[in-house]
Amino acid sequence: MPWNGRELGGSFALGPWRVRRAGYGAMQLAGDGVFGPPRDRDEALRVLRAAAAAGVDHIDTAQYYGAGTVNELIREALHPYPDGLAIVSKVGAPDARGAVLRPGEADELRHGIEDNLVTLGATRLAAVNLRVMDPAEPPGSRFDAQLAALVRAREEGLIGGVGLSNISRGHLVRAVAQTEIVCVQNLFNVADQRSRDVLTECEARGIAFVPFCPLGMPGAARRRLLTDPALAEVAARLGATPVQVALAWLLDLAPNILLIPGTRTRAHLAENLSAASVRLDDAARADLARRFPTARSARIQSGSLRAQVVATEDGQQPGQIVGILSHGAFGADHADEAGHRGELPGRLQRVAHQACVQPGGLARGLRQIPRVNQELHRARFQEFPQGHQACW
Repeated sequence: MPWNGRELGGSFALGPWRVRRAGYGAMQLAGDGVFGPPRDRDEALRVLRAAAAAGVDHIDTAQYYGAGTVNELIREALHPYPDGLAIVSKVGAPDARGAVLRPGEADELRHGIEDNLVTLGATRLAAVNLRVMDPAEPPGSRFDAQLAALVRAREEGLIGGVGLSNISRGHLVRAVAQTEIVCVQNLFNVADQRSRDVLTECEARGIAFVPFCPLGMPGAARRRLLTDPALAEVAARLGATPVQVALAWLLDLAPNILLIPGTRTRAHLAENLSAASVRLDDAARADLARRFPTARSARIQSGSLRAQVVATEDGQQPGQIVGILSHGAFGADHADEAGHRGELPGRLQRVAHQACVQPGGLARGLRQIPRVNQELHRARFQEFPQGHQACW
């Protein structure tokens, strides 16, 4: 039975589109580690069809989710696409070194867009996000050239709007001086509000803000959030689940926030979408504000990998940085738990330690990301639960 627009949190502009605020992120439909086919292909198709039947009109995906598998699932489940369905993807240069664009790099970004169109069976994407490797790096001419490649794709009709992902406020301000930006995807949730300044800038400019990891980084951070006593107490009082309260908090925070939580099951899809019907009262807002204050976040540059490294100094272990380094490259590969268990190759452990404790270590770690990710994908992962396992 479909939810109505109000129950999906109302709507907000996504460039020329207007979408319901409760959307769906398709990354988890890929196999474990965001590789290959899904565990249950039939259920994956049912999840997509259930989302569309419920009124979801904003789906987030990427060509590198399952090496095209997720896009193919979306096509099989939903093509021909219903009117008003906004499919958003992302592209990013795999090698972030250098101040200027490498020869052929603009073509790579365009090819990434075209690959999405082919596997989705679409002629146009609602928006494509330019994913920034390290938001701590000040944007310069190379960022401008990457942005220009997406602007050309928009002018040629391949995409409806240009978005940004994993950015600082400086990236956003520089980008909007050059072109219209329709959305921003950044790490953000009730327990990690380091992108608060980016959210505020987006709200002031009428730009959609789309949090990834809305339930926390996979692994220990997510478990800590979803088992937090304060969150559980608010959920019990409101007759909701901790997941729903965490998502409802985002919808309540600012009108330009669009949600794209992911799941592999219809049960969790229903739980996520029902979060849009949870209404926080003043007592709930106050309880959550006391438990998850933003003061600590203010001293850290919003959204940056370097900021996340700084955060690990407060009682965390260097092994957790492996997931952060990997996330900087592809936005989907998290191995903090595997790092704690010592299950990653030794070199990954050394890179993580270097990034945390050695001067200049983060920069060296970032330069190793492409090779690190190849090893990361070969590392032995403990299987995540079928529900909320990944960021999107």
